[in-house]
Amino acid sequence: MDARNAPLNGSLDISMRNVNLKPLLRSAELGDIAEDSAGTLGGEGQLRFRGGSFAETMAGLDGKLELAMSGGRMDMLIIEALGLDVAEALTGALANSDKVPMQCAYTRLDATNGLVKVEQLFMSTSDSNFTGGGSINLGREYMNLVFEAHSKDASLLASDSPIRLQGPLSSPGVDVVSRELVARGVLSVLGALVAPPLAILPWVDLGLGEGVGPGCEKVMREFRQS
Repeated sequence: MDARNAPLNGSLDISMRNVNLKPLLRSAELGDIAEDSAGTLGGEGQLRFRGGSFAETMAGLDGKLELAMSGGRMDMLIIEALGLDVAEALTGALANSDKVPMQCAYTRLDATNGLVKVEQLFMSTSDSNFTGGGSINLGREYMNLVFEAHSKDASLLASDSPIRLQGPLSSPGVDVVSRELVARGVLSVLGALVAPPLAILPWVDLGLGEGVGPGCEKVMREFRQS
C-alpha cells in the first residue's frame, strides 16, 4: 500500500491453501455456522485498489479472484445473515432442507473499475449441481445474478426454473426466470454446466481435519465420468 499521497493505492496478491474455516469462524463468535456449514477454503487472486475510503476502494477495484471450498454445508442461516431472503425461492432446489451437504463450491470473479463479473459459479450438493453467473456493481452496490439447478436425479427439480437476484445488495429482488425471459436470452450468463478446473484440487483437498474435505476431487471425477 502506498499512503504517501491521497488517495491511498495498492495491490494485493492472495494465495490460500487448505484453510480450515471452523476455528476462524469460532474465533469470530460464529460457532453455529462453523459447526454446520464450514469447509476447507482455497483460492488465489490479484487485486488492485485505490481510494480514500472503503466505499471508494470497492468502487474502483480491479483484478481477478478464484475461490473454492470443499466440504461443509449450505445453511439457510448464512443466506439470511447476508440479507438475502431467498429461502422460499430456493426451497425446491435445496430439497426442502435448511442444511444441505455441500461437496464442492467454486467461483471465478473478474473486476474492472468496481464492476465484478461472476464468470463462473459452480456448487455441488448431495442432490444437485448448481451454476450461476452475472455481475455485481460495487460502486452502485447493485447485483444481477442468475442461478440454475441441475439435478443429479432426473426425477428431481424437473420443473424448477432458474432464479434471479437483482437489485441493491442490501435488499435484492428475487424472481423465478420465466420461459419468456429465457427466450430473451436472460440465461446467457449461465453458460453450460462446467465442473471446476482440476487446478483447484491442491487448494482444498486433503483438508485439516474435523470432517472437512475432500470433496471436489470426488465431485469432479463423478462429473467427468457422467
